[in-house]
Amino acid sequence: MIKAPPKSKLKTKRPANVCLTPLKRITKTSWKNPLYNAEFCEVIQDMYARGETDVEIAVNLGVSRETFYMWIRTEPEFATAVRAGKAASHAYWTKLGKRGAEGDQKVNDKIWHLFMRNCHGWDKQNDVDIEPASKEQVNEIKVQMDALIAAHQRDV
Repeated sequence: MIKAPPKSKLKTKRPANVCLTPLKRITKTSWKNPLYNAEFCEVIQDMYARGETDVEIAVNLGVSRETFYMWIRTEPEFATAVRAGKAASHAYWTKLGKRGAEGDQKVNDKIWHLFMRNCHGWDKQNDVDIEPASKEQVNEIKVQMDALIAAHQRDV
């Protein structure tokens, strides 16, 4: 028969009820009743500017996702800060996508696209649908390109 370890060895250390941010330590009273702090409005701007999501920011503030969204509904200043922050986050991810498209940075396009869909509201309706060209269209483009190349070679 296997014996269970003594109860004293089963205790796990709980994480401190403290949020660590790059600006300062922000404490709150408890997980059951976290207090809103107006300083959060400035703190979240830096997090959003680094492309963090609502969930990541809630965790960094030391609150649940539900509390985070409740503050958006009940604290107008916080709601304004979140809207501005989401614009900064969208800009961050857009720039990342552009750097990836230009070859300046290695970016997993599928993950980037998934992130933009899930976090910034992209959906299939916003995607550009490109229909394949017909053989006639391809041949017409080839003729036009050949004419442009021939004209360029004459001028050079």
